[in-house]
Formats: sequence, C-alpha cells, structure tokens
Amino acid sequence: MNRRNAVKTVLWLFTGMAVMVALSRFTRGLGATTNLTDSTPWGFWIGFDVMAGVALAAGGFVMAALVYIFRIERFRPFVRAAVLTAFLGYLAVAIGLMFDLGLWYNIWHPMVYWQHRSVLFEVATCVILYLNVLALEFAPTALEHKLAQWGPLQKIYKLLKTLTIPLVLLGIMLSTLHQSSLGSLFVIMPLRVHPLWYSPGLMLPLNFFVSAIALGFMMVITEHFVSAWIYKHEPRKELTGSLAGYGAIVLGLYVVLRVSDLFSRGVLPGGLDGSWQSWLFLFELSFSAIIPAAILAVPKNRKRGSMIFLAAVMVVLGMVMYRLDIALITMKKWPGMSYFPSMIEIMVSVGIVSGLGLVFMYFVENLEVFPERMTVGNACDLETCDDRLAACEEGKTPRGVMTGTYELFMQRWFVNWEPFQKAEFSRGTRIWLGDPLNAGVRKYSILLVLGLAATLAALPSEAIFGYKNDPVPVRPAKADVEGKGDVLRVDGNQDKEFVLFNHEKHKERTGGKDGCVECHHMNVPDDFASSCAACHNDMYSQGSAFDHKMHQREFGGNDGCVECHPADKNPVNAKNCQECHQQMWPGASPSQKVNFATLSYKDAMHGNCVSCHEEKAAELGKPELPLCATCHPNPNK
Repeated sequence: MNRRNAVKTVLWLFTGMAVMVALSRFTRGLGATTNLTDSTPWGFWIGFDVMAGVALAAGGFVMAALVYIFRIERFRPFVRAAVLTAFLGYLAVAIGLMFDLGLWYNIWHPMVYWQHRSVLFEVATCVILYLNVLALEFAPTALEHKLAQWGPLQKIYKLLKTLTIPLVLLGIMLSTLHQSSLGSLFVIMPLRVHPLWYSPGLMLPLNFFVSAIALGFMMVITEHFVSAWIYKHEPRKELTGSLAGYGAIVLGLYVVLRVSDLFSRGVLPGGLDGSWQSWLFLFELSFSAIIPAAILAVPKNRKRGSMIFLAAVMVVLGMVMYRLDIALITMKKWPGMSYFPSMIEIMVSVGIVSGLGLVFMYFVENLEVFPERMTVGNACDLETCDDRLAACEEGKTPRGVMTGTYELFMQRWFVNWEPFQKAEFSRGTRIWLGDPLNAGVRKYSILLVLGLAATLAALPSEAIFGYKNDPVPVRPAKADVEGKGDVLRVDGNQDKEFVLFNHEKHKERTGGKDGCVECHHMNVPDDFASSCAACHNDMYSQGSAFDHKMHQREFGGNDGCVECHPADKNPVNAKNCQECHQQMWPGASPSQKVNFATLSYKDAMHGNCVSCHEEKAAELGKPELPLCATCHPNPNK
C-alpha cells in the first residue's frame, strides 16, 4: 500500500467513526454525548475546533497578502493550497459549531438576528463572510479545468479572476477583524482567564492576531511538506526556507509582545512561581515560539528541510496549545465545576479533520492545486494539462499526476477523453478489482462501515438510547406557616430553594372557586383540586398520569381488560376514561379524549406560571411579572 492509500485508509476509518458519533450527538443531544454542563458550556469543541481552527486557517490570508499585496511572486506556488486549506479550515469551524450548539439548526440566527454590540456576533459575521470569500478565491482553480470549457462557466471564471484583488483585500480585512476579535472574547473575562494568559485592552486581541500570522506561515510549510511526503514530490526547500524566515520574525515579535505585556503589568514573576500554570506557560511559550524562532534564526537551518519542518510542526502544535490553554485548560473553575472532554467530543473533532482531509486530497488529485511538478512512483514528470495529453498520445501513462475521480468520470462519459489510468489488480491475489473508481469506492466503503460499527460498539449506553435523568420524586406544596394555608411553600424536590406562592390571592384573581380549573386542570379520582405533584411527579422527567398496572389490578388481572377495552386491546379503541371518572377533568366534555402524558414538575410549573404572568403583564402594564426574579427573588435559586 502506497503512502497516499495508507493515509486515505486512516482518514476513511476516522470519518466513519465521526459519522456514528455525529448521529448520536444530533439525535441524543449534548447531555448524552458530551461532558459539557450548564456551568461549563465551553469545552474541547470551542477550544480546538473554533479557537485553534480559525488560527490554523490563517495561511490563506497570509499567503494572499504576500503574493497579491506585497507582490512577492516567488511564493505564488503556495497560494492555491493555502487558500484551499483555509477554506476547509473555516468549513471545519462551521461544522464544529453545529456540534457545539445545543439547538444546532439555529446556526443561521446571527445572519438574521443582529447583535451589533456583541464581539461574538462580529466574529460570526466575519467567519461567514470570509468562508464565502475563500470559496470565491478558490473557485477559479476548479473552473479552469477541462470541464469548465463550457462558455457560461468561462465567463464566471474570467469574472472571478478580475475580482481577485478585491476579494483578497476583503479577505485580509475580515481575517484581521475576527482573528483579533477572538482575543476580545476573553478581555471581558478577567476573573476567569489566568493572569499569565489574560491581558486587558488591546494587547490580547493583538497577541491573537500576531500569533495567527505566525501560525499561518508555519501551517503553509507544514501542509507543503506533508503533501510532498504523501504524493512523493520534491518539497520546495528554497521557498519554504524563505517563508520560514518571515515566520521567525513574526514569532519573535509575538514573544516580545507577550513577555513585555506581562512584565509591564507585573505578572511575569508568576511564570516562575513553580505552579503548574507557570510550568505550562513556560513550556507553551518555548515550544510554540522561542525554540522554533531560535531554530529558524540560523541561516543554515533554513536550508535544511528537516529543521524547517520540525520548527513548523512545533509552532502548529504550540499555537493550538495556546488557544486550548486560554479557552479551556487554565480557565478558572468555580467549586463544583469539572470538565474533561468525552470520547465523543474528541472523535468528532478528529472526524471533522479526517473528512476534510479527504476533501483536500480529492481536490489535490483532481485539480491543479500544486502548480509545481508532482510525480508518484515512476510516473512521468509533467507540469501542464497539455503536457499530459501529449504524453498520453505518445503512449505514456502519467497515472500519478493529478488523476482521480474526475478523469475517470470524463473517461466514462466523454468519448474523446484520453484514459489516464490502467486497470488495477490486487497485488496479493492478482484478481481484477474493476476500474480504479469502483475499486476505490468498494475499499473505502468497507472502511467507512468498519468505523461506524466499531464506534457503535464502543459508545456508552446513554449515547445510543439517550440520556435519562435519575428519578427526582416531588412532594406537594405545603403551608409556609403552620395552620395557615393562604401562602404555600413550593419546593417539589425539597432542596430548600423554594418559591412562596400566595394561594388565596391567586384564587381571587382567577375568579374564586370557579377559577381553580386554571391550575387544577385535572384531578386524581375521588379528589378535588389535586396538587400538581399528583401527576407531575418527577422534577425533571416526563411521566404519565395513567397507572395501567393499578387498573389491571383493580379489575382482576388480564380477565378485566374488557372493562376498558371492550373490542380489542388496542389503546386507540379504549373506553373514554370519563365514562367512569366523571370529575377528573373539570369543564371537559364526556366525549373529549385526554392526553395522559405529563410534563416534568419544573416544566409544568414554569409553563403554567410564566404564560399566565405574560398575559397579566400586558393587561396590567407590569413588564416585570414574567421575569424569573418575580417568583425567585434570590438569584441563586
């Protein structure tokens, strides 16, 4: 198995795993699949997928600025791959956010419900716009292919090429805004962010922006070396060395800014106090910036591919650590708060990266993402599409040069298309696997299914069947003062976080005795004005007001089923309960079917009280009535 197929094998396996955990996340919710809580709503997805993901995609605007704005033409071979990596990186951010949002289908809300005073709104807007800009920047790479010789597509291609500079300028502006604004999110959290990572004012946004530029340089270098290894083409060491030199300068600037800020505020000694945060700070800063900058500061190292790649990987991993440290690891936790990412959270992030890695490889193999020479094995060394066509006419087989699903599609459906690939055989059995497209589909489909099956077997029960709260039985409200029932103490789960309810005043406001049905809309048999806890008998879980076993027991077991099911045992054909229990539903007609499903005690109380308060607020001109503090004067309750 060659390198390319080996990498695809791993990526397809991880993608299959991610598909299964995604199904679990979107069908069973955050509570069943993550370790996130109301007190810890930010977790691994925000720290890695968003904070680090946006920074890892910075190579797009960095390379576009170098080539199109500063006119450093020698870096042009890196532009297409950098823009593609950036586009897929921002796509990963959007997908990661869908997993992180409780109501993921509301991800479109920022586009409609504008919160112009919110930093997070500015970040969301810039990310959405920049994702579209990157798509338009990369579109000419797809449109210049043979399939795009159709007239209308060529017009779009020429229009996009004309708009290259405006798109680049817009992309740089949007990147500058949101790369720095990610740091602004933490400026408003001085009590949560550790002093070694916190900075007031503009310094924290500036650190985020400068670190993103440094990471952009190193991400382009890392991607170039990894692609060269996978596709067996010679890396451009002279260009990567020059790019690494610029990156070293930015890394030095980042270190100076961060250290000088800490020194000026008198916080720097905290980095040497021996705490685990100080050791983490020293390791992170050294690994992400100081050591790589020192390596690349030596001219001889910038000519050695191994040293360039080492420094680039250190920066990539170190800057990811920086974002995780500030957003997750060092953030102060209040008593009772604890968080460690679940297996599903980690697998989702790995799966997103794997899936988009496959997309990157697809584009590389089917489009001219790398303008430089790329050869695989003993394939002929060709640069342009015309050269490849000429080689095919001469009987050569450039099977490793940008060939893949696209060429197979053209070969199958267009008569004049010259085939680029020969039939593939299994090396072990010499059995024909079919044409390369179908052989690949079969092989990778098996890997996808294996990933699905393995993950399903490893998932915890709640991720498969859903999260179930432990039963929390509730008790009826009691009189607040002994012997006086006009004011009730509502404390269903007896946790002493009660609400005082003036029963007599509410009774008067709803019309006296005749208004009892407003709240007591259903009674236990042989009872009047049953308490809410009689049917809504669990604090957080739904239930049923119908006790089938009790009825079965009262009528003598299975022989008594005909009492309620005279025709058959289908619940739909059951006798109307009001034929026996005429007083259970005050005001309901005898023929009215009633739903026995009950809300949780908490939802029932909130639903009934808040909806009534909203009506009265409009009627009485008291807007504070529906607010939580009206019933819960203590904000901790």
